[in-house]
Amino acid sequence: MKKIIAFGLSLVLFCGSCFVPAIQSNAEEINQFVVQEETNETGEGTESDDLESVDEAGKQMENIENPDENSMNAETLNESDEYVPSVTYTTHVQRIGWQDPVRDGQMAGTSGQSLRMEGIIINLENVPEGKGSIEYCAHVQRIGWQPYVNAGEMAGTSGRSLRVEAFKLRLTGELAESYDIYYRTHIQSYGWLGWAKNGAGSGSMGQSKRMEAVEIRIVKKGEAAPGDETNSYINNRIAYEAHSQSYGWLGTVYDDKVGGVTGRSKRLEALKISIPDQEYEGDVEYRAFVQGIGWQNWVKNGEIAGTVGASKRIEALEVRLTGEIAEHYSVYYRVHMAKVGWSGYAKDGATAGSTDLSKRIEAVQIKLVKNGETVPDTSGVTYIKGLTNTELYYHGKIQDIGESGNVTSGNTLGVTGQSKRLENLTICLDNTKEYQPSGDIVYATHLSQIGWQSETGTGTVNGCTDGSYGIEAVKLSLTGDLEKYYNIYYRAHIEKYGWLGWAKNGQTAGSTGIGYRMEALQIQLVSKDASAPGANSNYYKDMKYRRYQNPSQYYQIKDKITLSGGGYNLSVGYEGIKVRKVIQRLGLGNGVGMGGAYYSTSVQNAVKDFQRKNGLPQTGVVDYMTWVRMGFNEVQWNSYGAYVSPLRVNESSSRADHIEAMISRAYDYLGNDYVIGASGAPGLGIDCSGLVMQALYAAGLDLETITPVTHAMPGHEYESRNMWNSPKFKHVSYGERKRGDLIFYQSSSGVVIHVAIYLGNDQVIEAWPNKVVVWPIKNGARSNIKGVVRPFV
Repeated sequence: MKKIIAFGLSLVLFCGSCFVPAIQSNAEEINQFVVQEETNETGEGTESDDLESVDEAGKQMENIENPDENSMNAETLNESDEYVPSVTYTTHVQRIGWQDPVRDGQMAGTSGQSLRMEGIIINLENVPEGKGSIEYCAHVQRIGWQPYVNAGEMAGTSGRSLRVEAFKLRLTGELAESYDIYYRTHIQSYGWLGWAKNGAGSGSMGQSKRMEAVEIRIVKKGEAAPGDETNSYINNRIAYEAHSQSYGWLGTVYDDKVGGVTGRSKRLEALKISIPDQEYEGDVEYRAFVQGIGWQNWVKNGEIAGTVGASKRIEALEVRLTGEIAEHYSVYYRVHMAKVGWSGYAKDGATAGSTDLSKRIEAVQIKLVKNGETVPDTSGVTYIKGLTNTELYYHGKIQDIGESGNVTSGNTLGVTGQSKRLENLTICLDNTKEYQPSGDIVYATHLSQIGWQSETGTGTVNGCTDGSYGIEAVKLSLTGDLEKYYNIYYRAHIEKYGWLGWAKNGQTAGSTGIGYRMEALQIQLVSKDASAPGANSNYYKDMKYRRYQNPSQYYQIKDKITLSGGGYNLSVGYEGIKVRKVIQRLGLGNGVGMGGAYYSTSVQNAVKDFQRKNGLPQTGVVDYMTWVRMGFNEVQWNSYGAYVSPLRVNESSSRADHIEAMISRAYDYLGNDYVIGASGAPGLGIDCSGLVMQALYAAGLDLETITPVTHAMPGHEYESRNMWNSPKFKHVSYGERKRGDLIFYQSSSGVVIHVAIYLGNDQVIEAWPNKVVVWPIKNGARSNIKGVVRPFV
């Protein structure tokens, strides 16, 4: 076969310039011979195959040189003569092999045939010796960028079925000072790209797309490019890999894709950034602001920024380019922050994220933008600089001491243990530095004997300035971006209680209505992503301090108990003192016993008869007008229905004092008539539930939904059942019973039917038909005990 090719080449040389058509014909014939000798599409070529095909392609390149003997070539040009360089090139194409050479902007390869370009050879003409040459390299499937080769050498492969994906060309020597070399490529799925020049990439990288054709031209410097220079190279410009909480290292992503995870509250812990296609010399450098560490040192080119295995969040990021690449590109990046979302794009070393705010970054997007290309949107918040403790401070006036000095965030304003009140408050905030969130702190004070003062902003005095009144409570809140990024916490030290819990964001801290002075105050700005300084509970009091108080899950001892709703009408089904009084007034009995004070249909008919005789509407319902016509008054109308025993305890009372107050009040009813549904003052009649209610009222315990008003309503005669079922009572075993406990009794079917107050020594006081009595806990009348409840724990 070599002999055949040599013979063909001899014919070409013999014909000379007089037979250019014949040269073209012979070149096509030679190409056919070459194609026949190549391996098929799926076969693997050998090194000797590549060398042989390159040799033959080189011989074809010789044929395209100008054969006109009168024309000057590079060898006959003098150094002083002006030369016009020309470029010739041939490509190796899938299923075709080496094509005929073309020159100066003509297409080599194929278009519209879906055939890959596998190799290329380029030469220069009309360039005097020593003036310069050309170098080029190819990015090949599964190989990557090959080294640069010189004119006449092959870039790419032949016989290996590997696609060329991109290539670069550059002139050298004096030639490069006078001329630009332009080239563009036809790429699978994209078609013709824009013109690249002077060593820039053309084609695609990282896209798995074949190069199908190429055009090359040499243009004198200063002259126009052959065409549009945009979008000349499609490549993955920057690569990055994120290490996320719970996930570890995620896959590498490129060019503005999301690195990390969003919507799952996972922190970004580490990051690696690199430039996979190094078009220019230089590095990508980056550093991270890490929880508990701060800014780390700069790292570069795939090194790890952040931490792995330390469970620490990245809070801010800076990325920059160095070297030659920084002259041609800018790096843009943005971060996804917890509770904020995507930041605006930062650029070339600027900070993205936050510092001193405890806010995690969850994901990043990074892209390289070449000079002159459209840049991403840089609007919006890029960086948030948190406030330090010294940038929040406050001061105030202290009773008998005067003005305090400034105290900083979290420290104490005022004095404790000296019975000195705070009289006014001024809060200051320095958030004027660049990137700090804007906004204000507004606050109000509650003064003794006056009440709430109007809200004021930072730097203003709120409270009393002449020493007449003291602060009892405060409310603080945030405005603007401060409210977006921070919570404001504050707690008060008040008279008798001491330090209360932490209030926040407008809640009332301190006390009102009980006359207790505020003695000290602490204020703290806390990022919404950081932990609170303490529990957000028990920060406000409207009841006086008590020596004894039940645990919070049980009924609370109160300083004052009030009851309303006693002015209810009477109709069928009602019971209690008001019903007893009506029954007595109408001469229907004395109202004593299990059914003695029941508003039956007989009572209803008697009421109608009374209303008829007194010119009232005959409704059978005792309303206020009927009540008054019966001879009763307004005070009785309300108090008979809603009576509360006076307190016999105060804030200094012990647990034993409360128990004795309950029992002593129960003894006030000893010998009183048993009246079903009744819970009133001594002498009017009472039942077992009513007796317990009034005894507990005297001891400061309010059963809230279980009241004398509800007790008189239809179906509520057994309020003892609701007491037994209340989750706010502590249940104890019968064997643990102590003085002051409540003993509950049940029917044979297990239903609660009675309650008594335990006195100790197996004695109880109770309302049992038909009197209030003291007798044994078990007796012949009733001994089936359901269980024991402890009102004072």
